[in-house]
Amino acid sequence: MPWYNSSIHEARRVRTRCENLWRKIRLEVDDDIFFEQKNEVDRLITQAKCDYFKDQLFSATNKKQFCVLNKLLNYGAKVLPFETSHLANRFASFFIEKVKRIRDSMDSHTRGNSHDENELSSSQHTSETNEFVNGQLSRTGQEGDLSQTLFG
Repeated sequence: MPWYNSSIHEARRVRTRCENLWRKIRLEVDDDIFFEQKNEVDRLITQAKCDYFKDQLFSATNKKQFCVLNKLLNYGAKVLPFETSHLANRFASFFIEKVKRIRDSMDSHTRGNSHDENELSSSQHTSETNEFVNGQLSRTGQEGDLSQTLFG
């Protein structure tokens, strides 16, 4: 904060003392003093910022002036969409559909190779996978059902 100076610092210290006094005693006169000091700090900060940015604008080249203006107007700031729940739901449904497609392709692949004696059936493959993952989870202290761990 290049606009921050010692007068602002001292005014903030006085404001804090006034606030503490008001919170401790709760007199209306202390509330008025605190309110006036708060307004004084706000005024000092606003004036210091105005002076700083005026100096930046008037002492800069054209390119630097545009950079200062863009910063003041908050251009180029990354803004998230307002409706994030819709975005999250689309994201979740994408992965749910992707998992379904992968499972369907694995099932069709397993059914297509059912004549091979070395192939595991889908249920055998799933149970062995569950046993493996549950064993890994128990080693890390996260025992439980695989489906609950992954989807619950």
